[in-house]
This record gives sequence, C-alpha cells and structure tokens, in this order.
Amino acid sequence: MGSGRPRPARAPGPPLTAPGGLDGTVAYGPAGRLAAGGDAGSVLIWDVRDDRQPVPLRTPATALNSAIQYVAFDKTGRLMAAGSTGGTVELWDTADFARTTPVAVFPADTTGPVSDRDVFAVAFSPDGRLLATAAADGTVRLWDISDPARPRQVGQPLTRLADAVYQVTFSPDGSILAASGEDGDVRLWNVTQPARPRLLSVLSGPVGIVYDVAFSPDGRTLATADGDKTIALWNIANPSRPASIGSLTGPTGTVFSVAFSPDGATLAAGSQDDATRLWMATPAAAATYVCAITGDPMTRAEWAQYMPELPYHPPCAVG
Repeated sequence: MGSGRPRPARAPGPPLTAPGGLDGTVAYGPAGRLAAGGDAGSVLIWDVRDDRQPVPLRTPATALNSAIQYVAFDKTGRLMAAGSTGGTVELWDTADFARTTPVAVFPADTTGPVSDRDVFAVAFSPDGRLLATAAADGTVRLWDISDPARPRQVGQPLTRLADAVYQVTFSPDGSILAASGEDGDVRLWNVTQPARPRLLSVLSGPVGIVYDVAFSPDGRTLATADGDKTIALWNIANPSRPASIGSLTGPTGTVFSVAFSPDGATLAAGSQDDATRLWMATPAAAATYVCAITGDPMTRAEWAQYMPELPYHPPCAVG
C-alpha cells in the first residue's frame, strides 16, 4: 500500500510545559481537559476548550513518585488512571478537576526485579468496569474497578511474556482486549468473562517492537505501530482468524503511535522522523478523495464512446 505524505500543521496555541518536564504521555478527556504525565510522578491538567489559550488547572495530589508512563480517561471522563515507572497505578475521581482526588492506588508487583515494574499502559473498558494494565514484566492484568475505591485484580495475569508489554486497548464494544509489545506480536483475548479470558489469536508479522495498537470504530480493523517503520493493518471481523490487509509505508523512523478518526475514515500515525502522517482508511474515503480530484464525471456521450456495452453510471456522479 502506498505511503502517506505528511501535511504541515499549525500549532493553535503555545506549547504546554511543566516544571520538571513532561514524560510524553497525554490524554484528552471530556469537557476540553488535557492531561499529561510528568517526570517526577505528577499529572498536569489543562483546560483546552480554547486551544489558543490553555489554562493550567491545579495539579492533582499524587502518591506516585516516579515518572508517569501513561494516562487515560474513562469514557465519561469521571475517572482518570496513570501508570508509573515505579509499577503502581493511581486512579482519580475527576468530578472536580480543581480538586482531583486520588481514590485508589494499585500496588506494584514486587515479586520481580525493580527494572520490570514499569507500567507502560493502562486502558479503561468502554463500560468503565475494567482497567487493563501492561507492564515491563511481560504481564497484562485486568482490574475490576466497578467500585473505584476498591480495585480488585481479576484472576491471574492474562499472559507472562519474557519481554515487555507496551500497549493494551479494548475493542469498541469491550469484548476484545489487544496487547502488543517487545516480542513483535499482538495478542487478542475475548474478555466478555474477565475472570476467564480466552486467547483468540496471535498476530505476527512486524519485525521489532509493536508500540501501539488501535481498533477502528466498527471494531473490524486493527492497526499497529511497528518498529520496522510500518503500520500493519489486520481484518479482525473474525478475531479468531485475523487476516493481514497489508502495510502502510512512508515513515523513515520507528512508528510509535497510531489512531483512527472517530468516523474511521482516517488513520493517523506518529513516527520517530518527526512527522505525523494521515491515510484514508476506508474505500469510501478513498473514493471520495479520488472523485474530488478527478474533475467532472464522464458525460453520457463520453460514456457511450468508451464503454458502450455498460449502462451509464459514472462512479463519481452525484445522485
């Protein structure tokens, strides 16, 4: 599949900074809130409803004392979670962003070496009842957060790999959990029964680390951000029998992140070559683009001259 051409973008407002530096992880929440993880265990929050004049909000209290690896909001924006290099996950009630209150701290796994405690990613299920975590010790864990003040690990880790797990994400309907990491594979589990997750398939192909995974809004396509400078696309309409759609090329550096637009028509990817690329992600989007640049549709006379054996129906005709 062809490469996308990076498009120049204009920063709407000043860059957001914080004392001690930011760790690179950011997340948007409802009501125009933006959260970012800090290097010293802090989470910074801004009101960005006017993106030209972001307003810093009070820094929430935090029990974490190491760099924040990942922040995420649940679907309602009421809860926010952060994972740290120290291995803990902290959960906040964000009903009042000026007084963000930590409601729970998930304990770190202290059975292994300190270097394996990093929590690289956290993800809320769409219904907000589960939180998934990915860690440097090769584990993926599910937590029951139906009572946010009393998080409870559900069962045993879904997997214990020899390599780190960098990303976890739920499908739009919450039935599937995808995880990727250092071994270059993507694993899909059915988590409709969280206490008895079922491994559906293992997607292999990229050479190197898979840093990020994203479901399309309809849940039928999975995109991966790969260490081999590509974005792999998979048809997972049947998650037990995933089929490779192909790879998007163009980045000249490692691809670290990938995301679908809310309507699924566009795929964005950020890479180490300081560029964010956009691709048309559906045949309908591609057809719209092609028709937009091809000029006027064929007239009836032209159609009769070049395709007399077919009924008149130019593909870009309106109506």
